Amino acid sequence: MIIGLFVTQEPVKMQCDKLKIFVKCGPETMIPVYLESDWTIYDLKSAVGSKLCLNSDDLRIIFAGKELHDNVKLQDCDVGEQSVIHAVQQKKKQLDISVEAKCPLNKTPFCSDSCENDREIENDVKTYSKKSHFFVFCNSPCNALCPGKLRVRCSSCKEGTLTVGQDPTCWDDVLKSGRINGLCQAENCDGTVAEFYFKCANHIASSDDSSVPLYLIKNNFKNVPCIACTGESPMVLVFPCIDQHVICIECFRLYCTSRLNERRFIQDKTIGYSIDCPAGCPDSLVKEPHHFKLLGDEQVVKSIVL
Repeated sequence: MIIGLFVTQEPVKMQCDKLKIFVKCGPETMIPVYLESDWTIYDLKSAVGSKLCLNSDDLRIIFAGKELHDNVKLQDCDVGEQSVIHAVQQKKKQLDISVEAKCPLNKTPFCSDSCENDREIENDVKTYSKKSHFFVFCNSPCNALCPGKLRVRCSSCKEGTLTVGQDPTCWDDVLKSGRINGLCQAENCDGTVAEFYFKCANHIASSDDSSVPLYLIKNNFKNVPCIACTGESPMVLVFPCIDQHVICIECFRLYCTSRLNERRFIQDKTIGYSIDCPAGCPDSLVKEPHHFKLLGDEQVVKSIVL
C-alpha cells in the first residue's frame, strides 16, 4: 500500500524546494517523503519512523546496494526525484565486511584507483555528465544517449534490499551474473547474489525500468584527442583494443555510417556484424550492438541491432 495516497497533501508551493522520494518498507508499503536539502540518513529514519509509528533506531536504510549510516548526507548519495529507497527493520544477519557509503555505488568508477582521485578530476571538468561514470541508451522516453545510474537488487526476490559485500571493480562484475555477492535484508528472503542494472538519469523511471549500458562510452577526463578529428571532447567512445584508441561521438557516427554505406561492417560468428578500431587494431570489435543506436537513423539501427 502507498500510505498517504488519498491523504490531503500540503500545498505544492510548500514542496517545490524539496526532493520527493519514496521509501519502501516491505513488499506492500511505500511512503512518499519530501527531503530537505541538508537531510542526513538520521533525519530520513526519523521521518519514516514517525509515519509508520516505528522506532527510528530499529530502521536500516538501504540504497544502491549499501546500508547508509546515520551521518551520511542524502545529497551525496545520488538520490534523484522519485527515487526508491528501502527501509528494513533490524535483522540478525549482518555482512562480515562493512561497505561504507563514502563512495556511492553509482559513483564507483571501474577505471579509477580511488573515488577521491576521480572526484578531484571531476571538479576540473565542467560538463553535464561530470557526475556520471556510466552511460546508457534510453529507448523511451529519451531515445538518446544519456547518463546512467547503476543500481543493484537481489537476484532472488528482485527487491533493492540486498547489501553487497564489495563494490564491482570491472564491467564483468556488473554485466555477468554471480560475480558479486551480498545479503538480502528483506524479511522473507535469504538471497545472496547481486543483480546489477542501469537506469536513465535524465528522466523519472519506474521501479522496474532499465536501460542498456553503453560501456565503451566514457568521460574524457584526460582530454585524449579523437583518433579521427584530433579534437578533445568531454565524452568519447573507447575502442576495446590494447591501445584504447578514442573517438568522439560525432566521429563515431560518421565512421559507422561510412562503413555501413561501403558495406564494410565485419561479420563475427559470435556477435554478428560490427566494426573495429579505425586504426585496424586486432580484437577491437564493438561487441554491444546498442552502441550503434547512436547513429540515430531508425533504418540503420534496425539493420544492425535487429
